[in-house]
Amino acid sequence: MEEETLSKLGHSKTSLKRIRYEFAKNSSGQFQADDYPHHIEKYSDIKYHCDDCAGSPSTRRNCKVANCPFWPYRNGTNPFHGGNGQKARGVVLG
Repeated sequence: MEEETLSKLGHSKTSLKRIRYEFAKNSSGQFQADDYPHHIEKYSDIKYHCDDCAGSPSTRRNCKVANCPFWPYRNGTNPFHGGNGQKARGVVLG
């Protein structure tokens, strides 16, 4: 997936620590320490987290929850590193 597409979806190049912090915010935008995903230490850990959330690998791959901080990384890769991202499927950009 291209950076421009990710930017339109509200995702930007940032650190894994910041992504985990964003995930732990509630709907009001306040950080919830109890929801901080300490079990995620690398991008490949996000894939397993998303498998649990989505219920299966195929559901994870076709996830439509584009506002989730983990969404660009749901397949265990960093799309901001050239060559290992993927094309957006089924995402409406506005």
